[in-house]
Amino acid sequence: MLNIEKKIDHFSCTLKKKSIVFRSNCKIIALTAGKGFFLEKIQKSKIKDYWKKYGIHIKNYQWHKICCNLNTFDERYLTYPVFVNQVLPYLNNLDFLRSYNDKNMLNRLFPDMKQPKILYRDINGKSYDGEYREIHTDLFIKEFLNHDGEYLIKPSINSGNARGIKLLSVKEKKIILDKKEMSFQDLIKEYKKDFLLQERLSQTEIFKKISPNSLSTIGVTTLRWENQFHILNTYMKFGTGESIIDNMATGGLEIGIDTETGKLKKYALLKNLVFLESHPDSKITFEGIEVPRFDEIISKAVECHKKLLYFDFVVWDFALDKNNEIYLIEPNLGAQSVNSLQVNNGPLFGGLSDEIFEKIFKSKI
Repeated sequence: MLNIEKKIDHFSCTLKKKSIVFRSNCKIIALTAGKGFFLEKIQKSKIKDYWKKYGIHIKNYQWHKICCNLNTFDERYLTYPVFVNQVLPYLNNLDFLRSYNDKNMLNRLFPDMKQPKILYRDINGKSYDGEYREIHTDLFIKEFLNHDGEYLIKPSINSGNARGIKLLSVKEKKIILDKKEMSFQDLIKEYKKDFLLQERLSQTEIFKKISPNSLSTIGVTTLRWENQFHILNTYMKFGTGESIIDNMATGGLEIGIDTETGKLKKYALLKNLVFLESHPDSKITFEGIEVPRFDEIISKAVECHKKLLYFDFVVWDFALDKNNEIYLIEPNLGAQSVNSLQVNNGPLFGGLSDEIFEKIFKSKI
């Protein structure tokens, strides 16, 4: 079993140290923590009573204060420690997490889905091409250096929060990484084993205008429950500055998508609990922007989930290329960022909350 008990509630910890602010065109427009997030005594009682019946004692209401600011009051918000230590192990068989999280295996798990083209795979120290054929590294390097362009290199295992993802370019038979020339053998030494090299995906124009340097991804949270699939929430991630990564942990932002309309909501969230109405770089306002092919992305998320029999709760990352073709980036199967999901979209399980909590928590009492 994956050791997940040491995970911390990032947002609760952050709240104690920093103020929460709202920004419109990067200007503060709302009150800081403690002034704009007041809970009435009766609301605190509802929260405490709701969770007490499941054997969970709420001592700190700060998380509910954060979530209720963008949404109406609701006692069903799920804290990260409860999710990661009790809910997630019930829904997902975490014994299989490491193998299913291997990015080198995604083409075999989802062969019918478009995915960024992989040129080179290191799997357990052996070299393969994108079609899983074993190759000689020296011959690959010779051919690779003939193709100028931009590529991403990333670990295939233990790459959560975009860990180890880097952009490299090939120009005039030279590899440039972090503005330095290096050999392919240097890359192998740095990444050791279990990594991949793929072509950089050129994204759809509508998202490129908002955040030109990173690939913006569409998140879809799916749940298998009582033999049916449910869409719990949808959201988008955008990078900021010069970063090629859209992940919130590396400075990116997340914003909810209205699942009924496929349009972006009003506020995006940064990891330091700053809410923005527009992108800090492009200044483009988020609210009302429609995600192309949204309904098709939802359908593909469900079809993909049907292939993951050990995992009932999955957060999917999809992207749209310059031709608006849908690409699967990855499924997230363990310790997902339920904090930001709830801030942007309300209680994680919505109308299914009581039914799900009844089955998960009452079975342990």
